[in-house]
Amino acid sequence: MTVEVHKFGGSLLRDAESIKKVSEIISGLKRPTIVVVSAVFNVTNLLENAYNSLKLGKRREANKFLDNVMNIHIEICEKLGIYDDSIRKLIKFVKRHKEKLSYARLMAIGEEFSSFIVRNLLASMGVRGVRYISARQFMVTSSHQYGAVPEITEIAKRFPYPNPDEIIITEGFIGIDRSGNPTTLGREGSDFTATIIASVLGSKQVTLWKNVSGIYNADPTEFKGAQMFQNINVNEAIEMTFFGARVLHPRTFTPLEGKNAQLVIRSPFSEQYTTVSEGPTKPKLPVFILHKNVRLITCYLKQPDLMDANDYARIYQLSAKYRVPIKLLQKGARSLSIVVPENIPSLTEFMDAISKSYNIRFNDNLFLLTVRHLKQNISNFLKGEVILSEITRQTQHYLVTEWQPLDISTIL
Repeated sequence: MTVEVHKFGGSLLRDAESIKKVSEIISGLKRPTIVVVSAVFNVTNLLENAYNSLKLGKRREANKFLDNVMNIHIEICEKLGIYDDSIRKLIKFVKRHKEKLSYARLMAIGEEFSSFIVRNLLASMGVRGVRYISARQFMVTSSHQYGAVPEITEIAKRFPYPNPDEIIITEGFIGIDRSGNPTTLGREGSDFTATIIASVLGSKQVTLWKNVSGIYNADPTEFKGAQMFQNINVNEAIEMTFFGARVLHPRTFTPLEGKNAQLVIRSPFSEQYTTVSEGPTKPKLPVFILHKNVRLITCYLKQPDLMDANDYARIYQLSAKYRVPIKLLQKGARSLSIVVPENIPSLTEFMDAISKSYNIRFNDNLFLLTVRHLKQNISNFLKGEVILSEITRQTQHYLVTEWQPLDISTIL
C-alpha cells in the first residue's frame, strides 16, 4: 500500500478563503495520505517577534503580538463557522506564563492552531476518515530549541501506519526531545517533517504545496528573467537552500536520499511543477541566491598571536552548539570573519560565547549573493560595497551592503 505525503505551506494558509481551498484539495487526495500543515501565513514571524520582545523585557509589546496571533485565528475560524473558545484560552494561558515558555513552546502555537482549523473544517465539510496525530506523539529529536536533529529510528517506532482509507493530519516544524521538551526543526521545517514521515513510511513521493509553481533559478521577486526548473538535482537543491533560497528547508531531501523517491514542489494555481530527485537538473541554468539580513562577525585574538586550527575549531564548535549556521568564512592571520543569518534565535548567546575568547566586531543588515554555474564575474552589476567575496570554479559569493533587484537576462 502506497502512502502519499502532502505538506501545505503557510503561504497557502493565508485566510479563511485560502484555507477552504486547501481543505478542498485535501478532501480529494488519494488515500491513504498524510497531510502536514504549517502555521498560518506570517504567524511564526509574529510569534518570533513576541519571543524577542520578551527577551528584551518588553511585556506589553509581546502581548500585542500574541493578541494579533489570536485575532488572526479567531477571525479565520468565525468566517469558516468552526469557532470555539480554545484559541482564546490558549493565548490567555501563554500570556500568563510567557516568561517561562521556551522558544520552541511558543513557536508551536502557530502549527497547533493551523492543524486545529484544518481538521475542524474538514469535519464540518463532512469529510470522513480524518485522524489527527500531534507531532509531539512521534517527532522525537535532539534537545535543541532551533534546528533540532530528528531521531529517525524512534520516529519510525512511534508514527502509526495509516488505515487504507484514512487522512492523517499533523503539524510540521515542531517536535519533542526524549524528555518531552518542545523542540523545532528550524524555519521551513514543515518541509523536513513531511520527508521524515515519507521516509519512515516508505513513500516514493512527497508533494510540497506552495504559492509558487516550482523552484526557479532565482527568486522572481528579486531577479528579473528567472526561469523554473522542470527537475533539479538534489545536490543542487541543497546548495541553494543552504545559501539562502527559502523554497525548502536545507535538509528536506536528506531522508529520501538513496530511496528512489522524489519531491514535488507545486502550487494549486498552476499545472507546472518542479521535481527534486537524484536525476540531472533540467534545464541547466546558472543559479542566483540572495540571502537578506545576514551578519558579518569578525573575531580578533585578544593576545598578540596568530589564528590557528584550535581557534577555527572553537568557533565551529560554538556554531554547532548554538545552531548558528556559518554561510561564509574568511581567514586572516589574526582574525576570522564569518557570515551568519540574523534571524537565528540563539544568535545573541552565540555572540556572547565567542566574545569570551575573542574581541568581536559585527555588521548587520547585509546581503549575501551566491551565484552558481556562471563563469562571468558579476561584481560590476552589484549596488553598494562588496565587503567580502569568494570565487571558486562553481560558485561565487558576494557580501554587499546594499541590494537592488537584478535583471539576470542581461547577464546570461
